[in-house]
Amino acid sequence: MESWSIPHSVIDILVRNIFKVDLQKGDLLELKHDQTYLVSIDHGVVGEFFDFAKDYEICASLFTPGTVIPYKKIDKYFKNENIRYEALTDTSVFVVPRKSNELASFSSEMDILVDQIYDFFISYSRELALLRTVLSAEYYIEFFILIYCTSNCSVIEKNFITVDLLSRVTGCTRQYANKVVYRLEVEGVIIKKVGKIYILNREILLERVDKDLFHRYYKPCCITY
Repeated sequence: MESWSIPHSVIDILVRNIFKVDLQKGDLLELKHDQTYLVSIDHGVVGEFFDFAKDYEICASLFTPGTVIPYKKIDKYFKNENIRYEALTDTSVFVVPRKSNELASFSSEMDILVDQIYDFFISYSRELALLRTVLSAEYYIEFFILIYCTSNCSVIEKNFITVDLLSRVTGCTRQYANKVVYRLEVEGVIIKKVGKIYILNREILLERVDKDLFHRYYKPCCITY
């Protein structure tokens, strides 16, 4: 594919048409694909969940501040696949609408952009879901804490996770997640304050996690899109 860039005039139009949606924890992000190009996370966390069977789901992707959800024209990525986007904390998102008179003239450029983001996203999210099935639950929890709590490019006070979120994204019970968290606390890897889990010693986690895996799946927000 030939290289191309979006003209500054189109970017100005995009900015004028962006609107904001606020979600409370547990709300579903329900936007129509034929009316939406992109969703960018302003703050909070959105999980992409797949229902594979009755009473069984998996979180394939987490969208944190600065990351983008691409919306294709189709309603589903694959036939018969039950997908939902759920706010795992109080969240707000910026929406780039497809239904805009100003953007109508640039629909082909926008479709190319969304297609490129979508191709990357599909590959990344499916690989992450597969990774969860081949790693032990304990290892995946350690891996996920490291990936998630450093997604803002540095370990800062805002980069925390909760046992509830760990349980949901790893498919483990809260009891098991609490057990792993307690062990990591005792070992001085993390610290827990009022239900929030922070990394205390990033280097220990880096030593335990496969370096190739870390570099493949670590996507700090500053380089996502």
